[in-house]
Amino acid sequence: LLTLGFYADRATLRFGPDRSMSYDSSLNSVWIGGFAGRRVSERTTLGLTLFYASAELAERFYEVSAQPDATARISFSENTFESNGVLFVLGGHTKLSDDWSIGYSFRTPPLVVSGRGTFVSAVSGEDSEVREEFSQKKMGVPWRLSSGLAYQASRSVLLALDLHLYGPYSFNPSPSGQAGANFDAKTILNTQLGVDYKVWEDFGLRWGFYTNLSAAAEKPRALSTLRDKVHMFGSTAGWYWEKPQGSVSLGAWAQGGQGSTPSLERPGADPVARSNYIYGLTIASSYKF
Repeated sequence: LLTLGFYADRATLRFGPDRSMSYDSSLNSVWIGGFAGRRVSERTTLGLTLFYASAELAERFYEVSAQPDATARISFSENTFESNGVLFVLGGHTKLSDDWSIGYSFRTPPLVVSGRGTFVSAVSGEDSEVREEFSQKKMGVPWRLSSGLAYQASRSVLLALDLHLYGPYSFNPSPSGQAGANFDAKTILNTQLGVDYKVWEDFGLRWGFYTNLSAAAEKPRALSTLRDKVHMFGSTAGWYWEKPQGSVSLGAWAQGGQGSTPSLERPGADPVARSNYIYGLTIASSYKF
C-alpha cells in the first residue's frame, strides 16, 4: 500500500495600508504500508496494517511595514520539519446481512523513528538573524477512530458512509520553545460518502465525497493565531481490478475550502480570509493466502 500526499495552505493578513503579512506552507508525505487479515467467523474479518510514514513540512512568513518616505521593513521567518515514524491500524469488517455490512478501525499515534527541524528568523537592515536546529521527536499525525456502513444496492453498485474522528495533539519541538514551532490541533470529525460501480465482473470504479466539517488546526504563528475556520470539501476517484487471489487499486483525491482566521494583532476585528488545498494519490494491492 503506497500513499502520496501534497498539501498547500496560504493566508494574507492586512493591518492597514502600510503593513501586511503573508503566510504559506507546503506538506509532502509518503506512506508505505502492509496489511494482513484473517476471517474469525462466518461474517467477521479482523486485520492489522503497519505504516511507515515520512513527512516534510515547510512554513514561511513575510511581514512588510512601510512608512511614508521611509525604507520598508521586512521580517522573514521560515520553519522546516522532517519526520519519519511507524503507526498501526487495527480494524475489522462484519456482514450484518446479505446487503449490509459495517467496518471499524483505530489508527494509533505514530512512533517517531527520526526527525529534525529548523527555525530561522531575520529582519531587513538588522543583524539579528535567529537560527535554531533541533531533533524532531513528535509527528503531526493524530490518532483516528473510524466506522463505516455499506449497502450492496445491486450486484454492481455498493454505497458507503464513513465517519472518522481525529484526535487532538499538541507539542513544540523547539528546545527553546519558539512560538513559531508550536503545534496545537484539536479534535475534528470527517465524513465520507462513496459509491463503487463494477463495470465488469473483475473491474470497477470508485467515487467519493467528503468534508472535515470543522476547524482543522490551531497553530499560534507570529501575528495570527491561524485558527482555521475552513470548511473543506473534496472528492475521490479511482479504479480497482479484482481476482480471486487479490486486487489492485489506483486512486486520487482533492480537497479544498475557503475560510478565515482571527488575528492576534487586532482582537475582535473582522476575520482574515484564508484557503486550504490538499491533493493525494494512493496505490494499493492485496493477495489472499
